[in-house]
Amino acid sequence: MEAQPVNHKIGTYLLAYSVFLFIAGITGYLMNPDHAITSLAGGTAGAVFIAALSRLYRKNILWAQSGVHAILAVFSLTFLWRGATQWWIVIAHGTTEKTGIALLLTALFVVSLLLGVLIVRLRRNT
Repeated sequence: MEAQPVNHKIGTYLLAYSVFLFIAGITGYLMNPDHAITSLAGGTAGAVFIAALSRLYRKNILWAQSGVHAILAVFSLTFLWRGATQWWIVIAHGTTEKTGIALLLTALFVVSLLLGVLIVRLRRNT
């Protein structure tokens, strides 16, 4: 059995990440449907964008590789910032209803960061 090319493997990881973003967007919306329409829209848009980059990455389009690194960095920093803000509200103000959103944003940050590290390691080993 022949090993998958690295670009195909990374493209598969990106596709799985896009599904994760979509599910996270729906989850965020369901946690607070009155105020979290941006969670639904952002999760959907991010998922579509990452899925498109996944396809281009598999085709070895060079700018797609840079785009993936850039967007994962932006997503990671955004989720870190938003998660830290939510945790500050939970801890400093004792607002426990924000704990679910804080956990979701923390999960989004961790998964985005780990995927970025994984991609860098896979590319480095080729």
